[in-house]
Amino acid sequence: MRVVLRVATCRHGSLRMRHALVQRSCPHGRGISANKHHHGRKSRLHSISDRVRNDSILFVSPLWPERTSSAAGVRSSDLIESFLSKEYKVHYAAMASPNEHSEALERREGVGVYSCQANREEDFKRILDVTKPTTVIFDRFYAEEMFSYIVRDHMPDAMRVLDMQDVHFLRTWRQKVVAQQDGKNQDDLDLGHVIRSMPPSTYEPCLRELASIYRCDLTCVCSPREIEILDNHYGVDEDRLVEAAFFNGPSKFESSGDNRSFGERQDAMMIGNFRHPPNADSVQWACRVLWPAIRSAIKGMGVDTLPSLHIYGAYGQSQAILHNPAQGIEFHGFAPSLDMMLQYRVLFAPLRFGAGLKGKIVDAWNYGCPVITTLIGSEGMTHLKNTSWGGFGTATTEQDIIHDFISLYTDVDVWNQSQAQGFRLLDELYNKQRTLTTLHESLHTRYDNLTSWRHSKNYIGEILWSQSMRSTEYFSRWIELKETCKKEE
Repeated sequence: MRVVLRVATCRHGSLRMRHALVQRSCPHGRGISANKHHHGRKSRLHSISDRVRNDSILFVSPLWPERTSSAAGVRSSDLIESFLSKEYKVHYAAMASPNEHSEALERREGVGVYSCQANREEDFKRILDVTKPTTVIFDRFYAEEMFSYIVRDHMPDAMRVLDMQDVHFLRTWRQKVVAQQDGKNQDDLDLGHVIRSMPPSTYEPCLRELASIYRCDLTCVCSPREIEILDNHYGVDEDRLVEAAFFNGPSKFESSGDNRSFGERQDAMMIGNFRHPPNADSVQWACRVLWPAIRSAIKGMGVDTLPSLHIYGAYGQSQAILHNPAQGIEFHGFAPSLDMMLQYRVLFAPLRFGAGLKGKIVDAWNYGCPVITTLIGSEGMTHLKNTSWGGFGTATTEQDIIHDFISLYTDVDVWNQSQAQGFRLLDELYNKQRTLTTLHESLHTRYDNLTSWRHSKNYIGEILWSQSMRSTEYFSRWIELKETCKKEE
């Protein structure tokens, strides 16, 4: 038995802390606790025990990592596992309410789990006092806006790292450009124009996210293309940025008897978290515009059996109305396992806007399923020395996508070559050992030289921390004061 500490957020946002005894009787090392969540479900409380290593990592996020729902959740979960494997003390604080994803995280041995709220400075300071982080990783820039000033004031020696997930301002700007084109004439949609369009200096989300980069000591960027954009177009020194893509190994299906051939697969599939606007938009475009045209073109080729489009994804209630088996569209909802990818011939991902890396493409390559996507979908997912790809990813118009789909779906030689290239790119671009080694080396180097780096190379960051530039901090403090005064009235 050992003493553990429970940190939770009560109904009014104040922090409560209590000690509890946890019996370590599980043969696999998972704790069995007599304590329960307010929902009444059993939960292993996080352990604050002494360990040999002094390094402590605190993740601060708006959400719990959802490994089964989103690529961002998979990536965050893999980061947590990488730090645990190096014997860090790992802690995760989220602004979301406790749910099945927080419970899954609690069950992971060695991870401390905390609920926190924005605009509750003293509560967050208590979490910092308990976790004593040497590094704080902010999951997305708005988590940095809400909590980094507290870390800087209360734990000034802690390294502050921003994990962008994707460049949000790039994605939202492209969404605006597509909406503008839709307002004119959707038939003339040119995704080449969308991908070339860069947010101007007057675009507020751009300024907020760039400021977040400069306030931090290091920023994790998942795509080499986004590093290039931040460096070349927005003048962010590459010394501030480190590539942190997906963390995969070679596909187990490449040389496995479980892999399926062109003839053993049929139909196309789409998958994605439909809370993510690019995914919701792409499935609407696919079902209303692209798929009827694709089916019509294939029917004109004299093919006996027309393909169907199978749609999977979390939070897809609003997309279920697209279910139309008569037109070859079947909506399945949440996919509990990705193994179903083995049965499909093509992953269809006609993204009109977005940024970062696309987890669905990495998953498809892993399962030997070639991909049809747009220039936006494949952005940052190509090899500089070899332009061959795991499918087709250069489409910029509706006709391009239709042509690419027919070529890949009906030509066995093209399909075999695309599958092989997908397996190759999976290992070359997202090899887990290489990617994590680069990331950890960058983190260690910056931390070991943190004081000198801040004093000699962080002038813009220090300007942003000056009193006149700290609007996000003072806005947060004002909200807290306002809400506190209301309670006292």
